[in-house]
Amino acid sequence: MENAESEVKEHVKPAPEEKSRSQVIYVAVIAVALLIGAAFVVFFVGIAMWQLGIFNMGSTSLTATGFAKIKPQLAGTSMEADGTFTSVLTNGAGTAIKIKKIILTNKQTSSACELDFSPGEVAAGENIQVSGRGCGSGHKGDVYSVEMKIDYSLTIGGMTREHTDIGNLRGPIE
Repeated sequence: MENAESEVKEHVKPAPEEKSRSQVIYVAVIAVALLIGAAFVVFFVGIAMWQLGIFNMGSTSLTATGFAKIKPQLAGTSMEADGTFTSVLTNGAGTAIKIKKIILTNKQTSSACELDFSPGEVAAGENIQVSGRGCGSGHKGDVYSVEMKIDYSLTIGGMTREHTDIGNLRGPIE
């Protein structure tokens, strides 16, 4: 029997020492701190790479927002490096309109552009070309942003109404 007891004692390993609760908490706090630190490193490296333009996969596309009835045709809209602006506007009001005034403001410099256009009547669905000078300057590929305010009137059923259409154009300088 002694032999059997000694064999059992040889095969039974003593239980490993249990770690104290404070040691487990300490390891958990260190692990969480390392994870948070790694997240901050990834975050700040990502911001630095974004600011350096590493994630810029192409040029900015031309966009128009806010125009209700008089719509700019994006294919006919551009800004040159010398500040020359050109746009083709389409009357989408469904009836003839009389354009009274167009104000074009560079949103980055808050300066108004000198526009060349003749106020007058534009039939439904027809286009008018607007061009301007002094709209700022920049380098090819830089982004411009302008606000266009169009004052016009339309007559429906013998009643003439005054309207203002305001929108923003944003795109690359060509």
